[in-house]
Amino acid sequence: MGQTKPLMNKKVFDTALLYERMHPAGFYEAAINAYDRGDKYGGAFLYYLGQLRYKYYCHANPEVEEDGDKAVLASLNSVVGEEINFFLGGHADNYAIVLDSVLAWDKRHEYTFYPKKKSPAKHKEILDGLTKLRNYIVANKASIEEQNAAARKERH
Repeated sequence: MGQTKPLMNKKVFDTALLYERMHPAGFYEAAINAYDRGDKYGGAFLYYLGQLRYKYYCHANPEVEEDGDKAVLASLNSVVGEEINFFLGGHADNYAIVLDSVLAWDKRHEYTFYPKKKSPAKHKEILDGLTKLRNYIVANKASIEEQNAAARKERH
């Protein structure tokens, strides 16, 4: 039996480390770039890490306006998330692995652009939401993959 290839590679993690110092919208651009070059799981990791960082930034930062970053976040989640979530829905086990990787990354890395210590309660709230999503995917793997397969048939 051969070794299995990891879902994400060092380049993705190096990219994530770079974007930890920048405005969270950058994670979405990095996610699109990775996904478009064929690194679909790397793109998914960067998307969900970006979503975690951007949601935290928008909810913890009192200066963020509804028609500014909050609107951009909603738009990016819709545009970028649609394709990535559709892809992940066909691979629920790997979907959970991507989310586990984001959660593990968050434990080991500070978001230096807007540090977690500025609002630990908001950070925990956002993390809890991601953890709930991960647990839902694990608990509903079969139905998620069935729905995804039906949606794929409709697309073709």
